[in-house]
Amino acid sequence: MEFFEVENGTICETKDFYVECAKMEHGIPCLGFAFVEKDRRKINMSSAKKLGLTEGPLIGDLQDGKTVEFNGKKIKPDDVSEIIKGRRVAYVTDTRPNANCNKLAKEADLFICESSYASDLAEKAEEYHHMTASEAAQLANKNKVKKLILTHFSARYKNTLTVEEDARTYFNNVLCAKDFMRVNV
Repeated sequence: MEFFEVENGTICETKDFYVECAKMEHGIPCLGFAFVEKDRRKINMSSAKKLGLTEGPLIGDLQDGKTVEFNGKKIKPDDVSEIIKGRRVAYVTDTRPNANCNKLAKEADLFICESSYASDLAEKAEEYHHMTASEAAQLANKNKVKKLILTHFSARYKNTLTVEEDARTYFNNVLCAKDFMRVNV
């Protein structure tokens, strides 16, 4: 087993996705993460068949973004395919709002963010280096996030209704995390 410390930047990358991290602002070292699916090309098989192409290596080349030659004609990837934007899931907790939160959350399909307190306890959030629900919601709104899931609630709350309502002041597509919750992205 090999261990390595990370602070900022890409920490893992494959052909299909990468994971990036960034330092957060907390009382002890803490990181936020973004799991990013890379954009991919999707072949429109009906367009390809109209040109006489079916399954095979030429389709694979087109999907890889390469121009191919078939029956004496050059076929560009854009002639038979489109780019599908990859999905982005950001996870930020144990922090005050900061520039790295923005970097990770930028246009995320799903933003999982701490909201230890409602706005009425903003001073306590600052004191303990955490966020309020409204601060998390403002980050989501500013960064054009599609869906916000709040988590990391103070034990003072018997339910999450107050926290969720606080967030809805700034961002409407918000839910509070629950144990074993599943979310489609």
